[in-house]
Amino acid sequence: MERHRLADTVYQLAVDRMQEIERLRADLVSLTPAARIARVVLHLAMEIGRPGNDGILVELGIPRDELAVMAAMSRSVAVPLLSQLQGAGILGLGRGRITVRDLGRLRIAATGRVEPDYPVM
Repeated sequence: MERHRLADTVYQLAVDRMQEIERLRADLVSLTPAARIARVVLHLAMEIGRPGNDGILVELGIPRDELAVMAAMSRSVAVPLLSQLQGAGILGLGRGRITVRDLGRLRIAATGRVEPDYPVM
């Protein structure tokens, strides 16, 4: 890193990432469970998602239990909320993957605002 003078750049990227994660964590405190799970899925889609046939494909590489932990809730709360997002056509759920089918509506769900056809528990 020193030979290519990347130390400052890598350091700044690490600081930026830590600040982003801290902002996400602070946001999660004030949101409803439905908005928290949507916010975590949105964050993952933006960070590791890639275009797929049906939308943005997020290969989780972790069990849904970990996804629930990221959203500061139990699996028993997270799974029905993910199912609601799927039922509303916002997400597609598969083994070890999530497909964001409607990014705009996921963004709305992540704010905590409710759409008429997206029931919130």
